[in-house]
Amino acid sequence: MRYSAVGIVTTLGYLTVFAVLRTFLGPFVGNGIALVLASLSSTAANRRLTFGVVGAHRRGRQFLEGFLIFCAGLALTSGALAVVDNVGSPGFRLAELGLLAAAKLSGGILRFALFRVWVFHPRRLSA
Repeated sequence: MRYSAVGIVTTLGYLTVFAVLRTFLGPFVGNGIALVLASLSSTAANRRLTFGVVGAHRRGRQFLEGFLIFCAGLALTSGALAVVDNVGSPGFRLAELGLLAAAKLSGGILRFALFRVWVFHPRRLSA
């Protein structure tokens, strides 16, 4: 439940920042910046709220591993943008946001699985 709550909040923040930045920087740069901000805040929140990890111990390693997972999310959302860019017209902003939300959700499921079995696995936290 906590992971889902963090995911919902960060996805709404991501979509909001993307919508604003897209106007000035274009869809791909706006997506990258919005996703970086969402991923950093999501990793920090999930580290503490979902997986109960506090303090600086292994924080750098966990954020580095989170960055690798971020790259998969960036590929998913950039792919979604490429589809909209090639198929849609400039008036497809709502479809663009919907497809980005779906890509972010898919990335969130992947992110949770990798956090659980790799980054914040209990065996790695106790070692």
